[in-house]
Amino acid sequence: MGIWLDDIPSLKCDFIPEACTFLWTKLILHKFVDIKDDVDFCEKLAREENLVVLPGIAFGDLSGWVRHSIDMDTLTLGIAFDRLTDFCDRHSELPIPPPSPPFTPHFPP
Repeated sequence: MGIWLDDIPSLKCDFIPEACTFLWTKLILHKFVDIKDDVDFCEKLAREENLVVLPGIAFGDLSGWVRHSIDMDTLTLGIAFDRLTDFCDRHSELPIPPPSPPFTPHFPP
């Protein structure tokens, strides 16, 4: 589970619980191009991916966080994290492409 979240640059999960049915993820809001807060993130995620997470603001002073339920079988959880990854990729800053290799002219012998 932690590996899946670590692969999403716009999310941060420092603690994976061993005996809970949910986890908390910090949204790295400046990495998103069109997500303004945790409520906006949750609404767009539900609408676009049919995936529901709860905004941190619903639990008090946890703006910028979301709560994920992880009480499901491993296959379903993997599918959910794949959809979460796709969503975050679509709404995050465009990655900078790697530099082109240096030009090496090739002359016929």
